Amino acid sequence: MPLIYLTFFSSAIGKFYPGMPEAEAVARLIMEKIPYLAAISAGSVFMGANTYIGNAPNFMVKSIIELYLFYPFFPFFRQAINPLAFPDRPITKIIR
Repeated sequence: MPLIYLTFFSSAIGKFYPGMPEAEAVARLIMEKIPYLAAISAGSVFMGANTYIGNAPNFMVKSIIELYLFYPFFPFFRQAINPLAFPDRPITKIIR
């Protein structure tokens, strides 16, 4: 969330004080634009929460795969890497 806050903060500095040195622009923004700082803080918290909520389906799919599907598919991954590791498979009989 700090990166989101800094992005919005830098955008506000660029909008209200273009061309001004950063130290002076930051001080003036903090003193003169308090409602904008409150909006930046709230926006960064909500956007940070959205990024975590957006990753929830990815974590859910990952946990389902790890729980149910990963282990049964592991031998197929091994066969794809080395088909000769399973001599009883039809593809191995064709290769030999």
